[in-house]
Amino acid sequence: MRLPLRSAAAAILAASIQAASAAPCSLQPVQPHGDNLTFGAYKIHLENGDESDNTPPAWEGPADITGPSGQSCSVGLAIISPPFFGAGDHIIYISSYSGSEVSLSAVDLRNCNVPWFSPNYTGEARIAHGDTFTYLDAPPTPIGPNCLPPGVKP
Repeated sequence: MRLPLRSAAAAILAASIQAASAAPCSLQPVQPHGDNLTFGAYKIHLENGDESDNTPPAWEGPADITGPSGQSCSVGLAIISPPFFGAGDHIIYISSYSGSEVSLSAVDLRNCNVPWFSPNYTGEARIAHGDTFTYLDAPPTPIGPNCLPPGVKP
C-alpha cells in the first residue's frame, strides 16, 4: 500500500519525534568561573566561597539561580564542591558534601526544585557513556530522556 506523499512525510516526522524523545539526555561538565556557573540561559552564583587556596574550591551555599527572564531562586545544599554537570537545557547536577559523605543533587533551574539526590558516595562522580553517573562505591545512575534518573519526575 502506498501512502500519499503528505501522509508519508507525516509518518516520518512522527517517527523522528518519537526517536528523539526516547534519546538519552547527554550529560556535560560545567566549569565554575570563580563563584559563578553558567549553563545555557541560566546563571548560578555560589555563595560563601572558600577564600583559601583549597583545591577543589568549596562554597557553603546557597546556590542563587537567575533565569533568562531575570527570575531568581535559591537552593540550599550542604557544602558545594565541583564537579558540576548540566543536562538538557534546565537541569544541573550539583555535588555537595557533609563530612565524608558526598552526593549529587539534580536541580531544576526553572524553579529551584530538587527532584533527586544520589546515594551517598566517596570520591568524585564521573560520566560514563554520556548518560550515566558512576561512583566509586555506589551503583551507577543512568539518566533518562527527561534528564533525570528513571522514575524521577521534574
